[in-house]
Amino acid sequence: MLTTIPTIAAVLALFTHAQEGAERTIGVMRGMTHGLLGFASFLTVLAATLEPLGVLRAFLLAACAVVAVQFFELRSALQARRPAADVKADAIADLSLPEAAE
Repeated sequence: MLTTIPTIAAVLALFTHAQEGAERTIGVMRGMTHGLLGFASFLTVLAATLEPLGVLRAFLLAACAVVAVQFFELRSALQARRPAADVKADAIADLSLPEAAE
């Protein structure tokens, strides 16, 4: 199932870039990267637990793994963005016009 990811990513990147531009393409690729981490964890947990636990329990455990991975991924992505916003605000404050000399 993971072997189709490069094909899907290439098609999405090409069409998004052609229709929306480079900035939107970067956003799509970032979102896809974050989402694929959860998908990969789902498949890994499912492959490891399908036979010992049975279908229902394996799928429930894999779904819980996706939720946990996506939660931690989102939290770390939000924390990584905060310092950049603070730096940008400081840079804008430094660009303010100097006060008139008396």
